[in-house]
This record gives sequence, C-alpha cells and structure tokens, in this order.
Amino acid sequence: MNLNYQKQFTISEKISFSGVGVHSGIESKITLAPANTKSGIKFIKENHIIDLDINNIEKSFLCTKITNNKVSIFTIEHLLSALYGLGINNINIFVQGEEIPILDGSAKIFVHKIKEKIIVQDINREFLELNQAIYIRE
Repeated sequence: MNLNYQKQFTISEKISFSGVGVHSGIESKITLAPANTKSGIKFIKENHIIDLDINNIEKSFLCTKITNNKVSIFTIEHLLSALYGLGINNINIFVQGEEIPILDGSAKIFVHKIKEKIIVQDINREFLELNQAIYIRE
C-alpha cells in the first residue's frame, strides 16, 4: 500500500465489527462508514454525534472514554490506533453498545479489515506546526 499521507483518507464502503466489550463483557457492534473531506472522526450512538475532540475525552479507569454529556463510549483506543496508523482522518463510527468490541485485544483485526477499503480523498491534510518547544511536567 503506497499512500500519499499529504492527502486525507476515508474508506470506500461500510465495515462492521462485533464482539464483547473487555470491561463490560456485553456484546457490542460498530459500523465504520465513509465520511466527507474535512469531517474528521465522529462516533454516532443513539443518533447522538460525538466528535473526536480533546474536549470530549473524559477521565475513566483503564480505558479511554469519549462523551458528549448525553451518551458515552468506552475503550476507543484500539480502534483509534488502527485508524491513526492507517492515516484515516475522515470516518463515521456507528456504535451499538457501551464499548468498542475488544476483538483480539489489539488493533490487528481492525487494521486487517480496514486497510483493504482505504481511499484517498482529493484534498490535502491539515497539519499543526509547532513554533516553539512544548514542555509537559507533573
């Protein structure tokens, strides 16, 4: 797969995954769907949209939780790792359940199914440029 990472990416068609949540043990299903350019990553649950934004991340124990104060979704980190690694920056994620399915406990199954459906969008990706050093301290 030879991709131009200056461009934006989505997927060509819907992809579904189902399984149990690692923390809840309850069955869940997600469906990934193509998204327009500049739309970003969106989680959709019960007709509520949660944009992937630092302001929507909430403190949680042993997982990453995203919320819009109406609905929450847990354990998003394995799926997001797959999307980031594949360069996908525009996608809609429809969620049925409380958690993203854990599958094999890694991002491998996500990557395997998603990589075959990646498409390049005809618009350049936007990058942040640091103009000075950033320090993180406790």
